[in-house]
Amino acid sequence: MKYPETKKHDLVEVIHGVNVEDPYRWLEDVESDEVKKWAEAENEFSEKFLRDGTDFKKICADLKKIWSYPKKGAPINKGGKYFFLAEDGAQNHAVFYCQETLDSPPRILLDPNKWSEDGSSSLNYKFISNDGKFVAYGRSESGSDRQEIKIIDVEKGEDLPETLKWCRFTVVSWKKDSSGFFYNRLPEDGSVPPEDMTNYSKIYFHSLGDSQEKDELIYEDKENKKWSFHTEISLDGDFLMVYISNDRNYNNKILIRKIDGKEPFTYLIDEFEAEYRYVYNEGEIFYLWTNLDSPLGRIISLDLKDLSKEKRREVISETIDKLENAKAVGGKFVLEYLHDAHTVVKIFSVEGEYVKNIPLPDIGTIYGINGEPDQDEAFFKFFSFTCPGTVYRYDFVKNRISELNRDGLSVDSSKFVAERLFSVSKDGTKVPFFVVRRNDLKLDGSNPAILYGYGGFNGSMSPWFSVPMYYWIEKGGIYILANLRGGGEFGEDWHKGGMLGNKQNVFDDFISVAEFLIENRYTGKDKLAIRGGSNGGLLVGSCMVQRPELFGAVVCEVGVLDMLRYHKWTVGRYWIPEYGDPEKEEDFKFLYAYSPLHNVKKEVNYPPILIITADTDDRVYPAHSFKFAAALQEKSSGANPVFLSIEKKAGHGHGKPVSQMIEKSADIYAFLLKTLGVEI
Repeated sequence: MKYPETKKHDLVEVIHGVNVEDPYRWLEDVESDEVKKWAEAENEFSEKFLRDGTDFKKICADLKKIWSYPKKGAPINKGGKYFFLAEDGAQNHAVFYCQETLDSPPRILLDPNKWSEDGSSSLNYKFISNDGKFVAYGRSESGSDRQEIKIIDVEKGEDLPETLKWCRFTVVSWKKDSSGFFYNRLPEDGSVPPEDMTNYSKIYFHSLGDSQEKDELIYEDKENKKWSFHTEISLDGDFLMVYISNDRNYNNKILIRKIDGKEPFTYLIDEFEAEYRYVYNEGEIFYLWTNLDSPLGRIISLDLKDLSKEKRREVISETIDKLENAKAVGGKFVLEYLHDAHTVVKIFSVEGEYVKNIPLPDIGTIYGINGEPDQDEAFFKFFSFTCPGTVYRYDFVKNRISELNRDGLSVDSSKFVAERLFSVSKDGTKVPFFVVRRNDLKLDGSNPAILYGYGGFNGSMSPWFSVPMYYWIEKGGIYILANLRGGGEFGEDWHKGGMLGNKQNVFDDFISVAEFLIENRYTGKDKLAIRGGSNGGLLVGSCMVQRPELFGAVVCEVGVLDMLRYHKWTVGRYWIPEYGDPEKEEDFKFLYAYSPLHNVKKEVNYPPILIITADTDDRVYPAHSFKFAAALQEKSSGANPVFLSIEKKAGHGHGKPVSQMIEKSADIYAFLLKTLGVEI
């Protein structure tokens, strides 16, 4: 194919004694006119293929028709008021509502659909004060991880005058009296060198009505500029905790002091030995989730009067299932477990005695357990592969679960089957995966299939509902969701089995699933597409260059693809605990061995690939995709196309308007129809 012209530089670096070619480094200057011109040419080239003919428009219309159904999130009860997100099916973004009771008419608090004409402004985090009088919320532009924090007066429906800047991955912790909140932020623009803009995290206290310049500095650590901090206030409002994360592993420390105390912080947890999360406290007795000596998680208690390890008490022991989340609601512990990668909810007493399971309607996933220790109700939303979403309320007094709201898309689940199967990876490890399909499909090797995976950062892949997935299976395609090592479905040991020097296990796991699907005639090599985003983009990129003959098409979205320079861009340094440090020779060896960019070889017939990035992605730098696309277009043999699609104002994906999601999904399906040679 005649691709847009891409120049090469004769650039070779010696890294730990290895000559590493980097001929497309000039594409890293994504803001230069030269790179923008090249990117636009690539976009035009791809769009002509993807949107030529009737497929794209028809798919857009079909997806829009399915997508246009009302949806409502699980409510949060604060100060006797109920807060929730909802959309009517025709909106680009969900609207944030408040109502006095579950039966009273809701009123709009925040409508991000009115913030921009093109939908590029979005509502991110929402932190509600304990009395329900104020909401601190994050507004993001063009999908950026950076937000500005505003505060709305719930009763008046008006914003307070102040705006808090330099916020990224910010957590807001309200004081019980709602006089203000603690929050973490990064340096002001221009106050530190550019390479330090994601370093020097600090904790401040903001008093309502004050300008940001008056915020009180609460905590910083100048000696450890790469450490990150965020706060949490105990549920009784008496204690302030500061979580400390380092730049070398996932473990954390926790500092603590009285909320209004002026004495120095003391350590609740003083070593980077494991992960710890606050769950509840009764006075000075604190209950924490931890994976210390329990990779699947357990609940322990500590007494502030004596924090020695000998005095710690195990309250709820580790089980064979992963303890994903723990919440104190209704005077009980509500624990969310992952059993074979789907959600099970159990209730325990504070003393650690099992009470009962909360019944769920199917094998699926819940999002959010909303409730407080002194409330007698909890809310959550349930999804499965064929259930668009149902909100449930659990009554602790009556010990009864009831359906509160069902999303407005009717799906006949009897038409579909969701199977739980296992492949065997290269080292003998059993790899579980879900297969979702219509129950009338013949398994004759001719079915188009999408194999999706992630396999990293302790992220759990469990049953979910998405309109694009439903569209695919309803039209006769097969969808496969793999539970790969590196993920969090089976605890920290499963995670560690796919990180750092064990990362190749993730690719081997994914390849084993693909081979199973082909061998058992769910699909064929020429009909099997693989898809992944972010760390999942690394997954499909690596699998493609390692086993190009195994796949019929590849969709690589906002992928991490240059494993020797990833840590130099945006927030890449945060990923060193997962991937390793290319500056260290030991880590360099395994990173270089699987880095997709550095393993593209000449005269290999790679499968058709659609590489997707966004010009405003400030998490995974667009240069990853630029350089990978250029290398493939140069070296790939045969007629299989290499397309680079660059979204405008889309960021890493969060906050994207529905209209843009529909168009990008239509691009992907138009690509798959043409390259797999199928009709759906």
